[in-house]
Parts: sequence; C-alpha cells; structure tokens
Amino acid sequence: MKRTLKIIGITLASLVALIVVVAIVVPLLVDLNDYKPEISKAVRQQTGRDLGLEGDIGLSLFPWIGVELGKTRLSNAPGFGKQPMVEVDKVAVKVELLPLLRKQVIVDTVVLHGLKVNLARDRKGRNNWDDLVEASGDRAEKKPAAPTSKEQGPGMGIAIGVAGLDVRHGEIHWQDAMTGSDYHVRELTVRTSKVALAETFNIHVGFDVESGKPLVKTRVALDGDILFDPETQKLRSKQMKLEAAGLTLHASIDGKQMMDKPSMTGTLQLEDFNVRKFLAELNMPLFETADPKALTRASMQTAFSASTSAVSLNQLKLGLDNSQITGSASARFASLPAIRFDLTLNNIDVDRYLPPPATGPAPAGAKQGAKNAPLPIPVKLLRQLDVTGKFAIQKMKAFGIHSSDIAIPLQAKGGLINIGPNKASLYDGRYSGFMSMDVRKGAPHYSVNEKLTGVQIGPFLRDTDIFDKFDGQGNVSAKITARGLDVDDIINTMNGNASVSLKNGSLSGINIYETINNQCRALQQPGAAPVQPVSKNQSTPFADLNASATIVNGVVNNQDLSMKGKLLRVSGKGKVDLPKKRVDYLAQINLLGETTCWTTEFAVLVKGRFAELGAGKIIGDTIAYEYKKQIERKAKKAVEDELKKRLGIPQQKAAPATPEKKTEPAPQKSPEELLKEELRKRLGI
Repeated sequence: MKRTLKIIGITLASLVALIVVVAIVVPLLVDLNDYKPEISKAVRQQTGRDLGLEGDIGLSLFPWIGVELGKTRLSNAPGFGKQPMVEVDKVAVKVELLPLLRKQVIVDTVVLHGLKVNLARDRKGRNNWDDLVEASGDRAEKKPAAPTSKEQGPGMGIAIGVAGLDVRHGEIHWQDAMTGSDYHVRELTVRTSKVALAETFNIHVGFDVESGKPLVKTRVALDGDILFDPETQKLRSKQMKLEAAGLTLHASIDGKQMMDKPSMTGTLQLEDFNVRKFLAELNMPLFETADPKALTRASMQTAFSASTSAVSLNQLKLGLDNSQITGSASARFASLPAIRFDLTLNNIDVDRYLPPPATGPAPAGAKQGAKNAPLPIPVKLLRQLDVTGKFAIQKMKAFGIHSSDIAIPLQAKGGLINIGPNKASLYDGRYSGFMSMDVRKGAPHYSVNEKLTGVQIGPFLRDTDIFDKFDGQGNVSAKITARGLDVDDIINTMNGNASVSLKNGSLSGINIYETINNQCRALQQPGAAPVQPVSKNQSTPFADLNASATIVNGVVNNQDLSMKGKLLRVSGKGKVDLPKKRVDYLAQINLLGETTCWTTEFAVLVKGRFAELGAGKIIGDTIAYEYKKQIERKAKKAVEDELKKRLGIPQQKAAPATPEKKTEPAPQKSPEELLKEELRKRLGI
C-alpha cells in the first residue's frame, strides 16, 4: 500500500513539475506577435472589421495564464468615418493556473488603460455596433445550447473571483445624427476591490462629462459597495454616493430577481444644494426672482420601491428654502405613465419666486395695445397626462393673497384636467371653487366656478394690489368660461356671470357725501375756501352693497348696483369693457342728510380708460357741470322775466322752430337775443 501511494505521489509531483516546465518554456519558445496577421484575419472573417495590433502581445502560463496587449485598434462600421470604433493603449488579463484544477477562476486585476470608444447613430437610426450584434447573434444560433444547471449536476459550479478592475484615462464619445446630440466622457476611471460573486466589493467610478448645446461640463463620481449573487439573483448596496454638478446623492439598494423580474427597494437622500449654482453648473442660468435669496437651498429624502413597470416614493420629504413637502408619489409605466400623489406643503411664499416687478419705461419699440405673446401651455403634453392626486397647503402667500388650510384635488386624463373641489381659509372667510381645462381638441377651454364666503374684501383687494380703497365683509361668486392660448384670446372669450353682496363696508379715500356738499358750497359762494382734495383718511361708509353682472366676450354688464348708507344711496348701471380696458358707467347718487346743494340727486358718469379715471375728479366735474347748468337756467329765466316786466312785453309762447333747409339755411336767433335787440331799440342804444 505504501508503495502504491508513493508511486501516485511521485506521478503527481512529476505532472506538476511538467506543468511548471511547460508554463516556463512555452512563452520562451512561442511568440504570439508572430501570429498577429492570423489574429487580424480571424477577426476580419468574424466581424468584417479590421483589428490593428500595433503593440506587443505578451503571454504568461505560470503561475498565471495571461495575455497582455499593447496599442490595439478596432475599425469602425462602414459609413461612420475612418476613426476607430475602439482603441486601447494597454490591456492585461491574467487567471491563476492551479485554482483552475479546483474549478475556481481567480483573475488578477484587469487592467484597461487609454480606452477610447466612439459610438454613433446615423440619420437613418442605425448604430455603429449593429453589425457586431448581428454577427454575434448568428453565431449564437449555430452554437449548441449550453447545458442547464440540472444537466450539469452537483459539483459543477465554478467559483469566480477578480482581484480588481483598473481602468484609467478612458474616453467615450457619442454622436447622434438623428437628434444632433453630442456627448463626451473623458478621464474615465474605474477602480474596485476584490470582486467575487455573492461577496461585497467596493467600487469607484469617475469621469468628466461634456454635453452639446448648451455646453455643460461637470465631474461625476460614484463610490460605494456592491454585492451581487447570481444564484439568488440578489443585489445589495448598503451605501452608495453619487456626486455630480454640485449635487451629492446617498442611496441604499436591495434588489431581487435581478435577472428575471428585477425589483428594488431602498432609500435616497439628496444633500442640501444651491439650486441657482446647480443650474449655472449646467449652463442653465435661472431667471431673476423677486427675492434674490430664493432657490438657494433644496434637499430630498425618501424611501423608494421600483420595478420595470412602476416606481413609488414613500416617506417623501422635499425641502425648498423655508418650505417642506411631505407625502408620497407613484408612477406606473405603460404606453403612458400614470402618476398618483398625496402631498402636503407646510408653508410657502410664492411671490418670492416670481419675476421682480417691471421698473422704468417700456422697452423701445414696444407698441401700445400689442397682442400678448402666447402663454407657454404645453398642449401636447397635457393631452397625455394621467394624473390623480391630492395637494394640501397649510399656509401660503401667492400674488399677495394670504390663505391657509388649502386643499387641491387634481385629476387629469385624456386632455381633460379638473382641479377641485378646492377649499381654503382666507381673510376671515372661506373659499371654494372648481376649475377645469379641456385640451382634447383645438385651443384650450377654461371653466371657473368660484365662491368667497364671509371674506373681508378690503384686505383681500389690497393684498392683490387690485384696489386699495374698498372694505366690507360678504360673499363674492363668479362662474366664467373662456378659451385661447394667449391672454388676449382668453379675455376676449370670457363669458359667464358674477355677483357680490357685502355688509358694513366703506369706500376709503373719499367721502362722497362731504365731497358733494363742499363742491356745492364752493360753487355757490364765490371766495369760499377751495374744495379739499381727496384724503386717504376719508371714507364713504355703507351698510349694504349688492351687484350682479353678466359677462359676454369680455364685456362686463351690470344693471343693478345698489349701495345703501346712512347719508346716501347709490345705484348704478353700465359696462366694463375688459378687452378695450374702458368703462362706461352711470351712477345715481341720492343725498339723505342736510345739504347745501340745490338738489339731492346727482348723476355721475364714469367713462374712459381705466388709467384715466379718478373718483374725486369725476364727482367734482359732474357737480360743477350740474351747477353750471342750474345757474344758467336760473339766470336766463331771471333775465327774461325782468326784461318782459320792464318793457311790458306780454309772455308769449315761442313759435315752433322752422326746419332748416339744406339749400338755403336761415340763421335762427334765440329768445334772449331777440329780447336784447328790443331793449336796445327802446333805450336808443
């Protein structure tokens, strides 16, 4: 027995010695550089491409079986230029020999230096690697199917490990003639620790990226750990860090069935970053905002789950300056994405993010009344939306309006977008409303049905910078439809109705009752103190104000204005032409208290362009006109009566005026002129 074991031992030792001798001697006797033409010819036959082996080919067999290539080039596909598709300065791959006998593949660090890859797509949509894929597909069809795991039997598995990957000075260039895009990846670096299946390894990837127009240059770096087990199809990364364009993203990932039906769960965290600097890094400078400190801090944190057909975000936290959004969102991918969300915003001042108000004169060449530019409404995108969700805002300021407890449901599908029923608390009252946009065909159609209940109108109007001289609490409603792609078209097609009902309010900046009395006093008493100008401290109180209006093609028609106060009543009717920015309105003012005026009823005509109107001037001009007519009537009557009395002329009815003849017009004298002529005759003047 001992003899037998000894013979076996000597035999095995001899075989090992023989292998070592062969591994040492063969590289000395065989020079692969002599076979370059045959290697290039084989590549030509298999791919139709030219392989250029400019550097030396190195071979080793013990203790590592390895090949090392120097400068190597693979030509491009026909029609894609003369530059190589792939070229590399150095490639080195080595596999340890003895572990192969134990069905273990241990690869030394794979070296890839100076890699340059040129990828392209022509105008017809063909890529410069399609021929290689087609060739490999043909060979795969001819090759017999590999045995299944059951056919391999137990113990047939092979353990594979790689000492690491070392890629330096890599470059990838992508040109797309169909879209005109052009991207460069430069200084590509890849480093890993020992890589083995079902074991965690560390990886670093870094590169500079350059995009086309506008030109963007930034450094991208990825660091983290990865575990992949092909047997269980699990993927795991406990800590991954991605840095690019000033952003830093942390992630953890757990993947399942990665080769059959991949799905992943994990977390994402985007560190605080400056939005302005980020967009500037991408050569996309941000528009100027009313608050220059807006959009200087943003962040994100969420848990996620994803598959090939859906993605969802849970425990979502989005930060923007002093605001935070929490909630969840999801999307399912079919022919069109279906988006669902439930989000809450704690607090936001929208006005910070709007463009600053325009200052100075209008730009040279601007035309008054020129048609507004089209609104940026992405009709094609809106028609494809499938979105359902709820958006709540705890506190908001937008366009000067302060509101809270806002609820905004949204549903958009097939080009019909419904927003509502919306709710909010504002100015001691409530808002409710429903809005819709229909972009299914032609220009968008808009519909608005909104109500304000118990709202303090004064602060509301002042905050919106619409009108700062009105107060009162009550109800306002509006039901309006319109259509169009620009502001002019929308205003010109506005149709609907509106109403207002207010209690215990006032019109500030003017006391209509005192203004009328002062004007009357000044007109009737020459030398009296001038009428006091309109003062901010004055006001016209009222107990009730009610009005309704119809809107037809942007023209607001009101026929039932009624304002009741302690000292006056006001009724009115007229039109406001929004497209032409003109008003034509007649108000009847009735004085109820003591007055110095010759009458208690005044008709005030408000007519002209919006910018030309002023309450104090309109009332003053109206009263002066009425007073002038009153004085003229009284003076004329007194002169007539006095002349007739002194001259003994009996009172006669005026003869009917003779119609003017077109051919021979005859001048007509007024009764006053006739009386003057008679007086001159009798007095001998």
